[in-house]
Amino acid sequence: MAKIKQEMSREELVSFLERILSELKEGKLTVAELPLRLPDKAKVEIETETKKDGQEIELEIKWQVPAEGQEDSAAATGKEQLAASEGQTETASEEGEKECGKDQA
Repeated sequence: MAKIKQEMSREELVSFLERILSELKEGKLTVAELPLRLPDKAKVEIETETKKDGQEIELEIKWQVPAEGQEDSAAATGKEQLAASEGQTETASEEGEKECGKDQA
């Protein structure tokens, strides 16, 4: 499990989210040095809350990792790109969780 919790300026937050968006478009994501591969579909949950001392938004993305020996198209594309760029034929498959700037109430 990977967890990120830190305060960021708005500019830093936008840059961080743009990097995540760019990686999501490619079907891969690295959070806290943990490589994740993403399928073509995922479940998304967005929760907002207003408290006395501020507001928060939580974004949760969940997906199933294909069974060993099975691949979705995003994983296959990622494997081909990795093999072409690094001369390797295998990729890591792990699931993690990211949390950024969330205050525990």
